[in-house]
Amino acid sequence: MKWRVSAPAVFLGVTLWAVGGYVVFSGISWLFALGVPVWKMAGWCGGVVPQLLFWSGCGLTFLLLYLILAFYQRFCGKSNVFLIRWCVWLLTPLFLLVALLPGKVETAAGSSILFLGLILPLAATESFDRKNIALIIGNFLCWLSGGVILYCIWDFIIQTGGFQEMCLHGPDEPDVFHWFGIQRFWPIYGYGWSLFGLAGLLFPAGGYFLTAVLWAKLDQVEVRCMFGRGIWMLWSAAFGCWLFSAGMMLYAEKGEAQARQALELRFGRPPTAASLKTDFYRGRQPDPGYWKQIKAMEKRISAELEWDFGRSARPETFPPEKKERLRKVFSSSNWIKWEQAFAGAIPPEKLEFRKAEAGAEEYNDLGTLYTYSRLAFLWIQSAAEEGKAQEALYSCETMRNVCRHLENVAGPAYGNAWITCGQRRLDAMELLLKSGLCPAEQLRRWAAELRKMETLIPVMEERQLFAEAVTALDLFDMFTGEGGMISGAAGEYRPLPYRTLKFFLPQLWWYLTVDRTRMLQLYNVSDLREVSAERVRGGTYVYSGMFLTSGETIKERFLRLAARCRAMRELIAAELPPFSGR
Repeated sequence: MKWRVSAPAVFLGVTLWAVGGYVVFSGISWLFALGVPVWKMAGWCGGVVPQLLFWSGCGLTFLLLYLILAFYQRFCGKSNVFLIRWCVWLLTPLFLLVALLPGKVETAAGSSILFLGLILPLAATESFDRKNIALIIGNFLCWLSGGVILYCIWDFIIQTGGFQEMCLHGPDEPDVFHWFGIQRFWPIYGYGWSLFGLAGLLFPAGGYFLTAVLWAKLDQVEVRCMFGRGIWMLWSAAFGCWLFSAGMMLYAEKGEAQARQALELRFGRPPTAASLKTDFYRGRQPDPGYWKQIKAMEKRISAELEWDFGRSARPETFPPEKKERLRKVFSSSNWIKWEQAFAGAIPPEKLEFRKAEAGAEEYNDLGTLYTYSRLAFLWIQSAAEEGKAQEALYSCETMRNVCRHLENVAGPAYGNAWITCGQRRLDAMELLLKSGLCPAEQLRRWAAELRKMETLIPVMEERQLFAEAVTALDLFDMFTGEGGMISGAAGEYRPLPYRTLKFFLPQLWWYLTVDRTRMLQLYNVSDLREVSAERVRGGTYVYSGMFLTSGETIKERFLRLAARCRAMRELIAAELPPFSGR
């Protein structure tokens, strides 16, 4: 007896392929969410396990395509339209070439929907009456609409969610942003993505049911025969996976809320950009006019220099022409006015704090402070060589004002800037101390300032720890589509917040929630040294490992500053009576 492929068998194969893929995806996601070292497991037996999964999936896909093509072969030969019958055999190898060779996923999916959902059903039908045509066209449009919607969602997840492009070369606009006018002619914001995702599931569900009706009609069996016990068992397994994932996701969200509350109690305020903004201003009003003025002066001085003097440049290493240009800059009216601008209290810059991540575009006042500190040190060194004590001491006091300004603002970049500018001021103190230009009264003031600076270091460490925690959590939100507007080549657009799709893919949101909880716990420490990358190295939680601050490095910089302050106080004490011999 000749073996033939029946409609219920093919439909069971399609269901097994879809549900099997979902179950495997769920299992792998569970392993990641539970912290199982999947990377190490993948290397077991020489990496056989991932290869076995990959080739098993490819084999099942080939088998499914063979069953579908063998099923349609039974009916294409009976078609009354001779041209369609031969077009099918010519297009079949072309379809396999496009769909199965390495390339873009959307190309393979589009060709599959076109060939399997429209061309083969049209070739297999015996009569082109209205009911058959409506059934075929309806089935094709359901699969096509669902595929387009799901591709839009997938494209936004990949491009604006941070899995691929943002890690490589910044956020790119999704392709569908241009193709379909998403968010321009058809605005989708916030939980509107939930409705969009629901439509992306309902259309394929409709196509799935219409496919069952179409195949049952072709094979002349009842529709209820298509939904046998095997189909219901498979979908029950899929529903069980979803139910378990949703339950674990809700449990993980409860754990995240507790970890966030514990971190808030640890710092005494919520770890948010709003709290960082409060710490930055401390009741003071920003002065945009002041910063506009000193930045304009900075541009004029940079234009006079015409070269990059570097962070660690010293006059003795400069060629004669650069030394001469530097002397001209220090004697110009632009430098005198710029130096006078730092002679008093420095007001804060006006910052948006839409995101807490450190970047040049956000903390644009730091570049000016770094530049002034470097030039001020070069000027002090030059003035000390020429014996200009008053000018050198005056410039050293302006460097103190820069450090005091950085003491009163908060942000991950400002703590590092305070250390850098503080170290540079200590360099200037040491230089003036060696030159013998400092009176005893000035040395006593310096000693008192250094003692105060030492006592301030633990406070600055605590601020730095809080700022680093806020930055890491905000970066996490940005990479999961909750960081606000994103600027692209064609303007700003809103990313897709993963939270809006959590009940569609609870496995993914469970993993992300556990990852965020892990990050909250990693920053709930008493000292910067405890924020260690070693604690997450080799783990399965990607974002907490990516954004975790190297606390040991920052702590070491604070310790070096404290050691230099103590050493400088000892040097100053050696220059004062009775140890100076004066």
